[in-house]
Amino acid sequence: MGDGCNEPCVNGSQVVANSGECTCHQCYAGVGCNSECSGNGQCSNDNNACVCNAGYWGDKCEVTGCPGVGVSCSGHGSCNPERQICTCDEGYSAPGCSDPDCPGEPNCNGNGVCSTEPYYLSMPDQLDIGQIVVRLVTIPHCVDCLDGWYGTACGIRCVNGTVSSNGESCICHPCYSGLDCDIECSNNGHCDADLDVCVCDNTAGDAWVGEKCEYQGCPGVDGSCNGNGMCSATSSICECFPGWTGEDCGTPSCPDECNNHGECMDTIPRHCRCSAEWGGEFCDQPCVNGTNVDGTRCVCDACYSGVGCNSICSGFGECQQDSGTNELYCRCFYELGYKGSTCSVPGCPGWPLDCSGHGDCNLGSMECECSPGWKGVACHVPDCGGSPDCLGRGVCQPPLSLLTVPLHLLVTYINTWNHTVPVMPHTWVIVAN
Repeated sequence: MGDGCNEPCVNGSQVVANSGECTCHQCYAGVGCNSECSGNGQCSNDNNACVCNAGYWGDKCEVTGCPGVGVSCSGHGSCNPERQICTCDEGYSAPGCSDPDCPGEPNCNGNGVCSTEPYYLSMPDQLDIGQIVVRLVTIPHCVDCLDGWYGTACGIRCVNGTVSSNGESCICHPCYSGLDCDIECSNNGHCDADLDVCVCDNTAGDAWVGEKCEYQGCPGVDGSCNGNGMCSATSSICECFPGWTGEDCGTPSCPDECNNHGECMDTIPRHCRCSAEWGGEFCDQPCVNGTNVDGTRCVCDACYSGVGCNSICSGFGECQQDSGTNELYCRCFYELGYKGSTCSVPGCPGWPLDCSGHGDCNLGSMECECSPGWKGVACHVPDCGGSPDCLGRGVCQPPLSLLTVPLHLLVTYINTWNHTVPVMPHTWVIVAN
């Protein structure tokens, strides 16, 4: 076609012969219809329509734009036609902003569905404090998280709990906490599987309290020194009140801890219960000649006395053995005046009776006032007539009974008569049971 018939009408036809005008077939353009889809695409044999390259639009790809589906940037971004680059809206990606882009990698962390369906969201009003506004949200978002997963990206695992009905939180089982309920007893204890409760760590420096062991405490059943001390919340160490000891202040404490020879009793005031071999208030006296029968005192063997049964006849006599019964007994030193089974009872000089039974005892001065015929500190020396006794021409002797009658008969005599009948030297008295 053309004046010289030198221009071909390649992909079209001259509707009016020799008109010089080539009417192009679909997909083609140009003077001779030799430009397929404006050089920016290809013609589809299926429908004779242009399939444009990314970034071109129009029936014959003649409009320069940006990549996208249907329109530039798929309607989800802004196009820079000079650079043919899209700036995608939030929630969309790919060169043409055609792909929904939900939180997580891959979308929804592979644990949910990335949805482009708009939804309504309630949120605090930024301009009117305290008010709630409802907005339509068109940003792609995750829905239908797999069982056990939750969060905006379906990326939080609800390990030991149940996902809430709105899918926004994990309701933890007892004992557990944290976003995904994976923290057992705040990492400060363990969960009793039978009771489903936390058993908190409870040692000095590492003691915790609270339903989930979330608060620092001190050793003790109550997490606070068993109520028997002051708890340092910073160090988790107990400072025990007097009378208590142990890292949890749960052990009764006695002075010197009973010297490790007994048990401190939980009484007020405290007292020691000593082992069999020890005595004394604080179990510091060995029970040498006796036995601690009830944990509180030594029961001494015959002749012995004192806290630890280490005193013979209280130091005021000597231990002797009865020739008849072979039993041990104390023979108190007569001049010191002590009486009793262990010579521990103060009295006037004389033994076994005050003033040897020959005088009266002055309890104020603990001195004897001897009966006639007797003298000496214990009224134990016969005092005959004359000066000197018997005028020096004889021997002053005690009554025959005191020389020949056994001791137990003599005591019977004295207990019976009680000085009613004075026993004078040279007075012969025979006492019979």
